[in-house]
Amino acid sequence: MKNQMKVLLRGGVLMLAAVFAFAFTEPKVESNNQLFGNLNGTWVPIPDQPPGPSTYACEDSQNTCVAKFQNDIPDMDNVIPGTLIEGTYRPN
Repeated sequence: MKNQMKVLLRGGVLMLAAVFAFAFTEPKVESNNQLFGNLNGTWVPIPDQPPGPSTYACEDSQNTCVAKFQNDIPDMDNVIPGTLIEGTYRPN
């Protein structure tokens, strides 16, 4: 009887750990979404590359420079977390 309780307790702890592992795991951001640049208030699709001399610059400002959006719909309500870069978008 005592051994059965230990087995059940261990099983319950393992199941609880598995539930918590899935419950607190964030979904991965899809890497195939289009990158958009905010060109004077209009979202334009741009190559998915970091800022640089041959791509674009995000000059210092409070504006939104570039971001990726869920379903590639450029709307601030659809921004994919972690993809928004602040600044003023300037294509090079």
